Amino acid sequence: MRFIPFLLSWVIPVAAQTAGVPRLGWVLEEGSRTAVREAIGIPGAAQLGASREILAGLTLLLRPGGSAAIALPKSGLPLLADLDSLAAGLAPPLEGALEQPDVAAWSPLGKAFLLASTRQARLQVWRAEAGGWLLTQELPLAVQSAAVSDEGEVLVRTDGVLYRIGDEGAMQEVSRQAAEFTFLAGSRSFAWAEASRVLISGGAGMAEIPLPDQGGVARVLLFSPVRGRLAVAEAGEASARLSLWSEEGLPQGEWVCPAALVRVTASGTEGIVRLVAQGEGPVWMASFDAAGGRVFFVPRPVAEEGESR
Repeated sequence: MRFIPFLLSWVIPVAAQTAGVPRLGWVLEEGSRTAVREAIGIPGAAQLGASREILAGLTLLLRPGGSAAIALPKSGLPLLADLDSLAAGLAPPLEGALEQPDVAAWSPLGKAFLLASTRQARLQVWRAEAGGWLLTQELPLAVQSAAVSDEGEVLVRTDGVLYRIGDEGAMQEVSRQAAEFTFLAGSRSFAWAEASRVLISGGAGMAEIPLPDQGGVARVLLFSPVRGRLAVAEAGEASARLSLWSEEGLPQGEWVCPAALVRVTASGTEGIVRLVAQGEGPVWMASFDAAGGRVFFVPRPVAEEGESR
């Protein structure tokens, strides 16, 4: 197993520039993939800070619950560091990691991540341990998509079939019809969408969430913003219906986002996500906790009105 120490930035952190001001996390600029803005304020009364450029040629995947990211260069090893170190060019390569992975994903709480390469037919799982990142599993496997739990367990889709990877690397078939899938935060339970329902497999057995025909629903997005909760976004052409569920399949709340959602991304703040939408307009976000949630927007700077997100 390979152990990589955490990189501690000695540059002045961005957080210090807004000390005492509530922060909702980071918003990745869709146009460049290498610039971020901080959402400052509270849900419903927030604004975007100045654009912060990261090194060109990188694709960023923000870490849930922390101001850090995996940075994927066009060639070479991935980088993993806080945003200050990445912006200052101080982030070293992640030694032992796969070069040019096709798939990279964080666990729901950012305690683990995976890298996968179709070309190399390899998959790696890395976990946060005391003082650093530990390569805990490496499998000779080519995947189309994958998810990792906070404990380092893995779900993969290969040849159109969803599998759960066991402790010894054994592949257990889950579904041949699965679309989106995810682990629940801080849990071994996982969920996937198929046909007109979402299924949750957990310690208490199987729970089923029926999806009513909303008309015009293009895609079901699944994510887990807080421990033991599953969020379901039924994304239509002009709006999306979001709902929160317990591991047992019990409803915890429902909200509407008046935008055409295409994906959900981490913000770097636990419980808060970016709802990435098509077209022009404000930045949509959502905040969740064990008691419920809220969907809200953050206005874009006036000088950028009319730009695509």
